[in-house]
Amino acid sequence: MKNALITIDNLEYTYPDGPRALDGITLKIFEGEKVALAGRNGAGKSTLLLALAGFVKYSGKIEICNLELNEKNIKSIRSRIGIVFQNPDHQLFMPTVEQDVAFGPLNMNLPAEQIEACIAEALNLTQTSHLRSRASHHLSVGEKHRVAIATVLSMKPDILILDEPSSSLDPSCRRKTIELLKAMDKTMIIAGHDLPLLIEVCSRALIMDNGKIAADGKPSDIFADNEIMKSSGLELPV
Repeated sequence: MKNALITIDNLEYTYPDGPRALDGITLKIFEGEKVALAGRNGAGKSTLLLALAGFVKYSGKIEICNLELNEKNIKSIRSRIGIVFQNPDHQLFMPTVEQDVAFGPLNMNLPAEQIEACIAEALNLTQTSHLRSRASHHLSVGEKHRVAIATVLSMKPDILILDEPSSSLDPSCRRKTIELLKAMDKTMIIAGHDLPLLIEVCSRALIMDNGKIAADGKPSDIFADNEIMKSSGLELPV
């Protein structure tokens, strides 16, 4: 049996102004799984991702790579999780693609040769090697998305978290993103509303509703369940 890279036990979080965003979530995510996280806006998806990265003070217990998420382990845990934001402009801020991709490894104080290897591998994996010397802010939206993924892969995280990876992409760029995600041998959590992408890429789907896990299973089965879809405010495109 594969190892559980993420273990969540009775996770709860209530916003300061009252609404409960996470309500008793208990689950495990195993090494190599590609897990879809879906649900209507306000269901708790973003709060759950923030909790996994240690950005909200919750009650309950989270373990990442067998380390309990606490102040003592937070730095080590964050080095194991790579987060790709919905808007790549929030992730790209250096003058060139190479410098953006190098930023993480440089701050990990790796030797120069290892930094170069990390940059080359990340660019190769995302098929962006030809963009290496380009200015990040001059890239197309699709290119920015792939370079944003490269900036995270260069740090070699154990877990990759992606928020709406197909946002604003045209059909061709969306297809490239799907193929990239399918090809990567990486434990992933992919949050989004692009249900066809989630079905194609992920082996497991979690549906959130009112801060709870409303369904957990095979994406093609869950997204074909009319009762779950209706109650969770989800809909497959016609």
